[in-house]
Amino acid sequence: MTERWVHQQHIRDAAGQAGDHARFLPAVLATFAWAFPHQYRPAAAPGTAVQLDFGSGGRWRLTRAAEAWELDEGTASSPAAALRMPPQFAWRQLTGLPVPAGGYRTEGDERLAAPLLAVRGIIV
Repeated sequence: MTERWVHQQHIRDAAGQAGDHARFLPAVLATFAWAFPHQYRPAAAPGTAVQLDFGSGGRWRLTRAAEAWELDEGTASSPAAALRMPPQFAWRQLTGLPVPAGGYRTEGDERLAAPLLAVRGIIV
């Protein structure tokens, strides 16, 4: 589903035809979010939380367990770092496409925030 959605979105962007394709974006982002616990690797104490906020596209929290990061839907009460980005930029970021300056915001511990931007939700 995600590969087809991304390819169709590329065509829609190039042709300037928005259509109703955006209705699937929350499901696409929910699928892409599963890349985070596998690719996000900074060291942190167990219990450390990091927030992913894609606005109407969804919100997830990464929590450091003893051996790995775990992903859950929802918000963290006191995240050590956060990535905030509207859904129309989140899919681009997660597929390796450029995001315009000011298209996202990181907050908190830069050592935890910066690696969030390296995660890719699709093989390109």
